[in-house]
Amino acid sequence: MISNPTNEQSCLPGPSHIAVHARDSITRLVSDWRQLRWAHAHNLSKECTARAVATALAKLCADPAVPFKTDDLVENGMDARHSRLLTLLTPLLRRYGFLEPRDNSSWQLTATDFNLPESLWRGTIAAPAFISQFAMGAYLAEHLEHVLRGQQDPLMLLVPEPVRTMLGYFYDLAPVCRFHNRLAQALLQQIVRHQPTGQLLRVLEVGAGTGGLTAALLPLLPPAAHYTFTDVAPSFLTRAQQRFAAHERVEYRTLDIDRDPAEQGFRPYQFDLVVAGNTLHTAKDLEATLCHLRTLLAPGGHLLGVEAHDPEILALVFGTLDSFYGHTDKALRPSSLLLARDQWPGLLERCGYTDVVQVGDDALPLCEQFSTFLTASPRTSARLHHHAHPHGIPSARTDDVREGHPQHQHALTLGLGDQGPAYRLQWSATACPPPGPGEVLLDVHATALSDLDIAWATGRMPEAAPSRSTPSHSSAGVITECGPGVTTFRPGDRVAGLTTHHLASRIVADARFLRPIPGKQSFTEASTWPSTFTAVRHRLSRLPHRPVVLHRATDGTGLAVLQYLRAQEADVIAIVTNDLHRAFLRGVGVRHVSAAADRTLAAEARLPDPTQAPEADEPAVSDSVPFRADTAAPWLLPDDPERLDRLLTEVTDLVARRRLHPLPHLAFPAARVTEAFALQQSTHSIGMVVITFDPLDEPPAPPFPPQTATTIQSLRETLA
Repeated sequence: MISNPTNEQSCLPGPSHIAVHARDSITRLVSDWRQLRWAHAHNLSKECTARAVATALAKLCADPAVPFKTDDLVENGMDARHSRLLTLLTPLLRRYGFLEPRDNSSWQLTATDFNLPESLWRGTIAAPAFISQFAMGAYLAEHLEHVLRGQQDPLMLLVPEPVRTMLGYFYDLAPVCRFHNRLAQALLQQIVRHQPTGQLLRVLEVGAGTGGLTAALLPLLPPAAHYTFTDVAPSFLTRAQQRFAAHERVEYRTLDIDRDPAEQGFRPYQFDLVVAGNTLHTAKDLEATLCHLRTLLAPGGHLLGVEAHDPEILALVFGTLDSFYGHTDKALRPSSLLLARDQWPGLLERCGYTDVVQVGDDALPLCEQFSTFLTASPRTSARLHHHAHPHGIPSARTDDVREGHPQHQHALTLGLGDQGPAYRLQWSATACPPPGPGEVLLDVHATALSDLDIAWATGRMPEAAPSRSTPSHSSAGVITECGPGVTTFRPGDRVAGLTTHHLASRIVADARFLRPIPGKQSFTEASTWPSTFTAVRHRLSRLPHRPVVLHRATDGTGLAVLQYLRAQEADVIAIVTNDLHRAFLRGVGVRHVSAAADRTLAAEARLPDPTQAPEADEPAVSDSVPFRADTAAPWLLPDDPERLDRLLTEVTDLVARRRLHPLPHLAFPAARVTEAFALQQSTHSIGMVVITFDPLDEPPAPPFPPQTATTIQSLRETLA
């Protein structure tokens, strides 16, 4: 029987005890995180911000070569409110050498052209996992001058799709946010372990917004849990109800963290855990909000928070909004609404919390930019609830705790419940056969989705599509066993290459189509390029030096074509359907970007058939007529194994020599494969969509519930 006693003390041990039990998981998460080279990615991101602001300032100056003051910018048309942003970012502009002080409190730009496209291109090449940051940066940079002039409402820039979706994925899957969400997962797993059997775990999330942290936490909750998703904006609740429709025991309510929760219908001492992901700093009076939230916690209940500390990281997205400067506690937060990491423990203690624990990467620069913390409301007495351990620390239990993936005992294989428009996806544990001659057993860490996956799920496979036993997918992982005759690899080798059309955590792969992962690429990075670049080289290997009209230029294949053609210095005319994607392409230096195809350019233009000799079968075509490259249909690999092997070798060599690079991507844990398919099927993604198999991620659910088909449709509607 599940109990839910009101006003009873929480049965959970203190945050320090939870953190000790989560220490091993946190250590592994930090180790994985450091492989993503955040210091380099964050420097590139800040450089792009500095170049974007300097570019906008040059347009606001009457003469960018002449010193100026803020009053001069206002006189030239800048909205005076945005002087706050310039004050905030002046140190950043000076660090990158774009702004220098002059006499009489004036400033001077150090150039008239700050070459933002080159900086953005370097960012997407060097840090492809951070595509949501660079894409949002390119989009907002393009509008920044008009925003600073007061001609464009900055809030309205964040409303249209796919901007709203991209911003949501920043807080959800952008590596820096995903890392801190995974830290929150590690803490929640231990909280669940220590929740006594039969006790309902009552969770409240405040300022849940786009649901990034929600998506990470919901799969970890035991059946005996109730989750209340809240935000001040009702529109977020509607989208969350669609997104999380498959999860039972979730309630959706409005809650304004700047007001007393009791005035909004929330009873005191109602929750065992309050969750706040990048939310608390938005409070007008942070101390008052923290005190309000403490009244919602049962004695001994926990507050789990994720917070940013560096305003320069958020400035381009939020620094032009009035709400970024709307806090009233200026004595506590004089220069920014964000608190430094080392200010949080003292503040939480002043607000009545105890045992503050901060976890994460303790190395620079991240330790000064983001953190995850756990703290507790004090207990009212030594008497604990009757379910608690007699010494005050409940014993950890193993039932109802969803931790670790089954694929390390069996292969986790994706199947279909139903095929068609309302397809249903299902993970199941399957036995994996031993490798045969010329084969290896591969533990897959990451695999990239393609349009073939959507065609398979919807039952619309093209006639020329390869069979599911033909190498056609990009995967990366570790070899665990080699079959007879395999001499090029040994167990433990990190490899990437072409695998059969099966999404699984462990597969038998043909050793001919695997290659050692070049350099220090992560598994996720290495999964983005083998199939994609091999197909592009197959299609474009005999492309003459002529312009190319590229449709769907921002999906994975489109960006692979763009990168390939850029390496060949070919001219590209990119066709995309929305402002975010057009701004991204212009931002990385594509000179010709259009919303619709120019019929005179694209009429009858086609790519050469790589199976035919040009001199025998292709008529001569004027160099002024472009080829048309449309990635709406899958780009297939050649059927000839020898040609496929040769093409893959050529592509791997180009990647190893850094002529080609891993593609921008969003990585979804296997538990969220339904969401990944929905994004791949939409036109909202930029780059590849990758599925990861990581024992530190939330585990996939057992065979799907009946609501999964509804969830698929809800996700599509959300992304529409």
